[in-house]
Amino acid sequence: MPKTVKVLLLNPPTAAPSSVPLLNLAYLSAVLKQSDCEVRTVDATAPQARRSEAEVEAVVKEFAPNFIGVTLTISSIAQTYAYLQRLSRLGVPIVAGGPHANALPEEVIDRGGVSIVCVGEGEETAREIAAHFAGERELSAISGLCYKDGAGKVVRTPPRKMIKDLDTIPLPDLSDFPVGSYCADGGAHPLFWSVFSSRGCPFDCIFCSSHNVFGRSMRLRTAQNVFDEIKALASEHGAKTIAFQDDELLCVKKRFIEFCDLVAGSGLKLRMSIRTRIDSIDPEVLEKAKAAGITRISFGIESFNDETLKKINKLYTVAEIHKRFAHLSAAQPLPVSFNIICGFPWETRAHLQSVLDEISKLPENIRFFPTAATPIPYPKTKMYEMYHKEYGFAGWWLKEENHRTTFPDGRRPLFVHFARMFCPLYITDHFWGYSARMQEDLVWFTWRLFDLMIRRHYTLPQRLFVYALCRLSRALWLASPALERLVLSWLMRLPAVRRLQEALDFTTKYAD
Repeated sequence: MPKTVKVLLLNPPTAAPSSVPLLNLAYLSAVLKQSDCEVRTVDATAPQARRSEAEVEAVVKEFAPNFIGVTLTISSIAQTYAYLQRLSRLGVPIVAGGPHANALPEEVIDRGGVSIVCVGEGEETAREIAAHFAGERELSAISGLCYKDGAGKVVRTPPRKMIKDLDTIPLPDLSDFPVGSYCADGGAHPLFWSVFSSRGCPFDCIFCSSHNVFGRSMRLRTAQNVFDEIKALASEHGAKTIAFQDDELLCVKKRFIEFCDLVAGSGLKLRMSIRTRIDSIDPEVLEKAKAAGITRISFGIESFNDETLKKINKLYTVAEIHKRFAHLSAAQPLPVSFNIICGFPWETRAHLQSVLDEISKLPENIRFFPTAATPIPYPKTKMYEMYHKEYGFAGWWLKEENHRTTFPDGRRPLFVHFARMFCPLYITDHFWGYSARMQEDLVWFTWRLFDLMIRRHYTLPQRLFVYALCRLSRALWLASPALERLVLSWLMRLPAVRRLQEALDFTTKYAD
């Protein structure tokens, strides 16, 4: 590419705050630099280095990029569209990618002040777009694009083929993601260094939208390639913890075991966390995981009710879940977390009760951290297509009131410090029109689930104290957030109360 193309990669200031490096932008930066582009990355939502609109505008004017690449998520997308329209007045073409752009590229073109939308994986597309701005390639010859032609007509080029060999992609460029921009004390928190070892997911859960970007075919980096990345994170960045973000890390058991053997034999002293399906674990997997330093596991279980599991297409049963928890119990168990989605359209109090009954049967030696949330119908998911007409939530993401900014001043009531992952206690559902009775049942269910969790982490006096304190905090908060702060905020400054809260923070839980 003879002409040097300058690219500004941007996470807009209207996006949801990020607490870790944005690997999608880091991968694009690495690929574009490999193509001799001059690249600058700005995460305007980094907690310790936020950028206002004016500050981003100043960067654009100073850097003078050929184009701005933005990543779009569904969070506050209407605000982001309005922001990008303002940004576009600077006269720099805007190229959009990311989950929401992949789901609804025509909407992004129509509403967002965006010149080009990338559909599918972005690495090869980004190279070719840079070549376009170097005057070497026509947009119409680039696969995986959505844009308006000279007559104002929306054009879709042929779909881009997925990258078959993920090892050919350079490792993410983290140079514009300093730890200090995200962590107040300068030390990386346990989830800061993230890795994707694969792309795609072969499963078809009705609520999942990840296929919009990566498809349903599973593509894997080799074990050696993944090991090389975590070795680089440890040696070049001082990483001590690694969080794998794959949709299904254990889809190919042989590769996982090979990776674990590489780590175990390397002398690296890392602590790692993984996310996987509950039916992917077995005694050999757990043995290898522990030897490699994997000290936390998260499961997207979603329900402990067979009817719901079948309807959401999880492809396993409650009996299978208990079988796998028995493996965990026998393996000197690690701390584990699992998601529960409650309040699907067909569910009743009986469904919720059955979930509680089954969770109460989990082996006593397993310290679990459940989460609870009502289902979100993301666009281009089966759940959205099945229910948006019946429940009237078509295009819900374009209404700012539907986005869950529960604490606009950033001040959380005391109970949320303990029950942050128990969303029905403080987030209003905007989709399913629950009856008053069902709303009460969901709150009842969530408190019961919270109590099942704290039984695994506290002595009886501690459990009774925390449960009563959280119930009081929520009651006061519902009456008056200001009153709740006045009465209880001082408690979170007490070391003993902070220690109780920290016992429920799954992100810091590692085996000794």
